[in-house]
Amino acid sequence: MARQQTDGVRRRVATSGFAVAGFAHRTSREGDPQLHTHCLIANLVHRADGSFVAFDANPLFDWRKAAGSIYQAELQRLLTERLGVEWGPEKNACREMVGFGRHQLRSFSKRTVAIEAELEARGEAYESPAARMRANDAASLATRPAKDHSLTPTLLAERWQGEAAEVGLDSAAAVEAAVVGRRDTTAELSAEELMATLVDPDAGLCATRARFTEAKVVEAISAASAGRWTTAQILGLAEQFLSSEHVVRLVADDQRRRAREWSTAAHRAL
Repeated sequence: MARQQTDGVRRRVATSGFAVAGFAHRTSREGDPQLHTHCLIANLVHRADGSFVAFDANPLFDWRKAAGSIYQAELQRLLTERLGVEWGPEKNACREMVGFGRHQLRSFSKRTVAIEAELEARGEAYESPAARMRANDAASLATRPAKDHSLTPTLLAERWQGEAAEVGLDSAAAVEAAVVGRRDTTAELSAEELMATLVDPDAGLCATRARFTEAKVVEAISAASAGRWTTAQILGLAEQFLSSEHVVRLVADDQRRRAREWSTAAHRAL
């Protein structure tokens, strides 16, 4: 969508030409294996009147975390489908592969180790998860190294092999034996069980905030997926939840500027 103002009245109009370029990266700034994709979005779309303008970026910000969660869910699903990988408990919309030990994971998580050391050195107490997240972001910037452009794929492969051998992963066979071809023991969630988790007063969508958007629902369902559901299924479950008796649609003060919002029926009654 883009904004268009006519005779002093601003409205949102449909556009075409929205384009995203994806760049797949395989390493973290510390040179650890870390598959991820950067998406570069051209801030230019084509309106029906023939003009080329900037798009309305509000929905992009509303959906940025949900899009990342969809990415994680799809990566998990494909690894489960193709390699028989199993996933541990959800944490911040991510999951670790079952089979690797903590010391093995931390050996290839140097950024996490550096951030944790920075937080420990500060010795601060955090009153809420949000405060902890802000402190975590600050520590991430404080410990962020410059990119080392000398790390070629050959040098990285040699380093990874050495580090892997130190933690008992000295061959491809050892890695595969740890995580590949596992029997999936993750219990399948029914739609009713999923909705019960979404409205849970202590851990659901209204545990810390009174209202939520469709993007927040998609983010939460993606996090619960554990490699079980396709993107279409995730979006379908979100639509089913938002049209159920579990939620109440709220009316925003300014419909032009804000995404649609809901609350749980139980929280609204409270």
